[in-house]
Amino acid sequence: MKKKIIRSLFAILLLTGSMTGLAQVPAAALQLYNEGIKLKDNRQTAEALDKFKKAIAIKANYTDALYNAGWCQNELAKYNSAIDYLNKARVGWPDIPKVYFELGFAFYKLGNNDSAWIHFNRCLELKKDYSLAFKQLGYIDYDEEKYSSAIRQFNQYEANAKDEIKDYLYWYRKDSAITR
Repeated sequence: MKKKIIRSLFAILLLTGSMTGLAQVPAAALQLYNEGIKLKDNRQTAEALDKFKKAIAIKANYTDALYNAGWCQNELAKYNSAIDYLNKARVGWPDIPKVYFELGFAFYKLGNNDSAWIHFNRCLELKKDYSLAFKQLGYIDYDEEKYSSAIRQFNQYEANAKDEIKDYLYWYRKDSAITR
């Protein structure tokens, strides 16, 4: 009987907490955000970004929208803008690994390997099996001609990957690092 009561109280707390979080987002911003997610899922990145920006215009610290706007900016190769959005998202999500991964990716694409390295490693501190962070760290080492380190990172990527790796650039770089 006590277990049922405790479970019921826990469920109420979870429901109340999630409803409180939703109540903090104005309905118009939430609607725009949800439209953005649908567009993002359909690979309509530019259109999704527009919806996320409109949601942020309504609620400036809307962390979900900020993160997704940053993700879209990365997809559109607008890395400086991605960093702006993702840094704002990081304020609301200081312990969410995907924010650090996306920041690392943007910095890497801009050629700022030091900042990329810091963010990928922070991602791994928060989630030790974040496979793509290992891959990107391997790319940094490969670019800097640190081939033995790159191979170690690539092996970690493979060990933690959930799906089959079909990325030809990855396999090329790993093969190339091995033969050097």
